[in-house]
Amino acid sequence: MYGHPCQSERHYLWTHFETLSLTRNDPWILIGDFNEILSNAEKIEGPPRDDWTFRDFRRMLATCDMEDIRSTSDKFTWVGERHNHTVKCCLDRAIINTEGAATFPYAELEFLDFTGSDHIPLLLTLEKLETPKIRPFRFDKR
Repeated sequence: MYGHPCQSERHYLWTHFETLSLTRNDPWILIGDFNEILSNAEKIEGPPRDDWTFRDFRRMLATCDMEDIRSTSDKFTWVGERHNHTVKCCLDRAIINTEGAATFPYAELEFLDFTGSDHIPLLLTLEKLETPKIRPFRFDKR
């Protein structure tokens, strides 16, 4: 999914997801560039935002019963220049509802390395991959 780059337009998408959630009882995962953060703790540098600016995104997550999928690596997925500051934000994420978390208990999001974009790629793993136990080779001379 992709959140509108203009903050005043994002509430349309949040409202759409809230409406969808009223009829969904199955596992649900959203992944992508939300273009939004939950708090100033998800931002490094630049002027702090007023708390009310996070309200719509937080409400959508609560209404849809969604939370961030467990992740590894640096969660600051976007880097850019704003007002003579290098700013880092957690704009890209994967979120999952309660049913999804029960269905995919090993779901994990990995933030990969920057590769030329101002956003880093995300790798979502839903199933825990069990590695077969390999017994060490032992030569029996009998």
